[in-house]
Amino acid sequence: MDTRVELNKPTSECPDRPTEGLAAPPRWGGVVVSVNLSGGGVPKHPVNEACVTLDGLVGDGHAHVKHIKPARALSLLDDEILETLRQEGYPVAPGVLGENITVRALHVQSLTPGTMLTFAG
Repeated sequence: MDTRVELNKPTSECPDRPTEGLAAPPRWGGVVVSVNLSGGGVPKHPVNEACVTLDGLVGDGHAHVKHIKPARALSLLDDEILETLRQEGYPVAPGVLGENITVRALHVQSLTPGTMLTFAG
């Protein structure tokens, strides 16, 4: 999969979503390794493409009651974390831990609340 991830900070006029102008020029921050869906639960399985809606990814089930609500988030995980777990002997691959999007070189844990991501490619 050859998809880049663009990082944008939200604008001061609309802290939850970007408007026409961005607070700062976009910068490329990583690549998508895998997009993962399941009918519910884990593991999620890689797919070639997915559509994002307000309900989450189309075709991605939510097997736990805490996930069945109007505002859902997409789960992101750095492939580098999976790589570390594999080196420690754990049999993990994209989607096995339940993430919707596996990324590389994005450093998800370092993103601050309000960071806007754009997936392009």
